[in-house]
Amino acid sequence: MPELKSLLPVIGLALAGCSTTTARNPATLSPEHPIPVPETEEGAPADWAQAQLAWQWDYPAPLIHDYQQDRQAHNCLELLTLTASGYKARNPFEQPFLQARTTICEAVKVTGNLSGFDQSFLGSTLLQQDLPYKAPAEFALAISGSSEQRVSESDTWAEVEVPAGHEPVSNYEAVYRGRDGSVQRLTVLARGDYNGDGLEDAVLYLRDGVDGGSYAHARYLVVTRLEEGAPLTLLPSDAEQ
Repeated sequence: MPELKSLLPVIGLALAGCSTTTARNPATLSPEHPIPVPETEEGAPADWAQAQLAWQWDYPAPLIHDYQQDRQAHNCLELLTLTASGYKARNPFEQPFLQARTTICEAVKVTGNLSGFDQSFLGSTLLQQDLPYKAPAEFALAISGSSEQRVSESDTWAEVEVPAGHEPVSNYEAVYRGRDGSVQRLTVLARGDYNGDGLEDAVLYLRDGVDGGSYAHARYLVVTRLEEGAPLTLLPSDAEQ
């Protein structure tokens, strides 16, 4: 199964600006999204999330089930349906890749709920060095019972752990490294109004790992900022509602 990074498209969609405005701004997709938007003669389709979900992969994902015949997923729609019914990767070493691909598909499905927004307090880029001080504790990597407890007892990522390193890749992606060897790569997938309150929200994709270790996990979060200078607020996703 190819790595997600190999799926990066080159598409000409830009993120909306960060300034507060009374004009309705459109929901936008990151130009570095791991799943491309199939282009038409008119350009990117208006319903780009649905187009991404139905996009046919060059390499299908082979899946097995404990009680049903083997299947292949050729796009996100098939993958989400099959994994929800108990299908898993053909080989154990492929499961982390399958989990990451399933998570990105779930995140794409969530971006389909984004609409235009009236006002934004998010700023032009979310992935700055001081993000741990402004982000909810759920941003922190929790791979043990003790770290999960610290997350549940903390308000911000920095209260759980202040990353030792920050490596900006672009306005849409950054890597945060922990003192314990943990590595978190954050990608802004899309921005727009997710919950209908008129404010701009953002869908983030997080890939977690450990230097020199086998741990790998992917997840997504939906965040917003309710007023200028306020910390980020975590919004419940479809899976959490």
